[in-house]
Amino acid sequence: MILTIDLFYDLAPFTSRQSNIHGTNIDVKALVDSSGLTLYLGDTAQLNGFPDFDASQILSNATNFVQGDIALNTVQALVLTKTVGAV
Repeated sequence: MILTIDLFYDLAPFTSRQSNIHGTNIDVKALVDSSGLTLYLGDTAQLNGFPDFDASQILSNATNFVQGDIALNTVQALVLTKTVGAV
């Protein structure tokens, strides 16, 4: 499964605000854990909810993640797989 999940800079964990007109920032680790699938590809330091995710590090590198003048969000990308033989 290939996923792209928006990560909004105007919401938690970057601010105290929990939602905007687009929704909320997803806890990607909780999503992966509840999926029954295994993270195959994705940098956990850039995936919200993982222990090594650091919001301040993401913000300090925001210009590397977006194009254009105003960065309101970025995209978290990951690939999940099903273990061979699993049902």
